Amino acid sequence: MSTGIFSTEWFVDVRDCACLHVAALLDRGAENQGIFAFAEPYNWTYITHLLRTLRPQNAKLPSPPENEGRDLSIVKPVAKAKQLLRLLRCIGPDTLGGQCRGGA
Repeated sequence: MSTGIFSTEWFVDVRDCACLHVAALLDRGAENQGIFAFAEPYNWTYITHLLRTLRPQNAKLPSPPENEGRDLSIVKPVAKAKQLLRLLRCIGPDTLGGQCRGGA
């Protein structure tokens, strides 16, 4: 549970999400199943750390929130999504850090 304005969220690469939509259409084993497209959790502490790593000279970056929580959930159904990505030979799941570094 979040104590601030923002809570922990989960990231998924848009290409992985598109691949999973195609996989769900093609794989009969995925019929009538929810497919959880979660690559990794993130919070604003992680975002500010990542931005400071990518742009250390930027003095305008805010300080991370104090005592921000982390989502420690283990999402078991995500294994099915990873399996489908491997079947289609998709790259994913990519990380938020990898996405930011790629656009840096």
